[in-house]
Amino acid sequence: MKVVSVNGVSFCSNKIIDSHVHIGKWGNKEYPISSIDEFVKQPLENGDTVEKMFVSSLECINDKTVNEYIGNRALLSELSANQKFLPLAVAKPNMTNGNTEMLGKLFKEFPHRFIGLKFHPENIGVPANSSIYDNYIAFAQKNSIPCLFHSASTYDVVYTDGSVGKHSELSRPEQIYELAKRHKDTPIIMAHMGGNEGKNAQEAVDVVVQAVEKGDANLFVDISWVNADTSAKSDIVTAIKKLQETSKGDMTHRILFGSDAPLGCFGEYGGDTFKAYSNVVQDVKTAIKEAFPDSAEELIHKIFCKNASDLYIKDLPVPKSLSALAKCGILVILLGVATGVGMLCMAAKKISESK
Repeated sequence: MKVVSVNGVSFCSNKIIDSHVHIGKWGNKEYPISSIDEFVKQPLENGDTVEKMFVSSLECINDKTVNEYIGNRALLSELSANQKFLPLAVAKPNMTNGNTEMLGKLFKEFPHRFIGLKFHPENIGVPANSSIYDNYIAFAQKNSIPCLFHSASTYDVVYTDGSVGKHSELSRPEQIYELAKRHKDTPIIMAHMGGNEGKNAQEAVDVVVQAVEKGDANLFVDISWVNADTSAKSDIVTAIKKLQETSKGDMTHRILFGSDAPLGCFGEYGGDTFKAYSNVVQDVKTAIKEAFPDSAEELIHKIFCKNASDLYIKDLPVPKSLSALAKCGILVILLGVATGVGMLCMAAKKISESK
C-alpha cells in the first residue's frame, strides 16, 4: 500500500466508496455525469482511488412532476456506461400516497440494479416519521436494501458565505428514529449526520447511540457536509468516540463516508472540484489521524470503504440449484475416484493371482 504525505501528515492510500453522490438538475444548475466522473478517473491528491459512488437523481428529488419510475429509469440509462456508479432509487411516497406499486414495477423491470432507496422529506414536504413511508421501508426490507434519508436539525447553521439559516421540522434525527423503530431490521442512514456541524451533528450521533443501546432501530450516519472545514473535524472525532464507547461495544461501522458531490463545498477551492474533493478527504483523514494515531488506518478504511461495502454491496448468494449441482459434482468426482481405485485394486489382485 502506497504511503503519501500531505501537509506533513502521512496516509496509506485507500480505496474509497462514496455513499452519497448525485447527478441531474438542481435549481437552475445542471450536473451531468461528467461532474462526478473526474473523481473516479484518477487517484486523488493523497493517492486514494474512488472505487464506487452511490448516485441518486437530483431531478427526481427536486422536480415535483417527475415520478419514481421515470426519474429512476432515466438515472439508470445515465449510469449504465460506468460500473463505478451504483444507483440509489429516489422514493416519492407523496406522489403515490404511500403505494409502492410504481417502485415495484421499476425493480421488477430492472432486478438487482438499485442498491438502496433515497428519501428527501424536505423536498416532498412530508415529516420523516409519517406513516406514508412505512410501505416503502417494508419494500426496502423485502428487497434487502438500505434507506438513505436526508436529515437536518433546526439549530442555526452558519454557511461559508457568513449567512445563517434554519432547517425545517421535516427530517430531524428523532423523526427518522421514530420511523426506524417501526422497521427495526431495516438499515436507515441519516445523511449529513443531522445537518453538518455542532449541535446538528451531535444530535444525530446521539440518536444512533440511543438506538444501539436500546436495540430498537438500525441507524447509521453519513458524513457529507460534515467534512468540509476545520470546524467540522471535532464533530467527526466526537462521533467516532461516542460510537466506540457504547455499552454494546465499538459501533463505528455505523459511520459512512459521503460527499454529496457535486453539491456542497465543491466550489470553495477556486472552482477546482477535483482539488475540493481531495481536500474533503484529506480533512477527514487528518482529523482521524491526529485523534486516533494508533487505530487511524483501521478507522479510515472502515469509514471510507468497508462500512459502505458491508451495508450496501453484498455478494449474491449461490442459488440452491447451483449448490446442489456443486454437491453432485463433488459426489461424482469422489465416486469416480473410488471406482478407479477399486478397479486398480482388482487388477492388481488378478495379476498377483496369475503369478
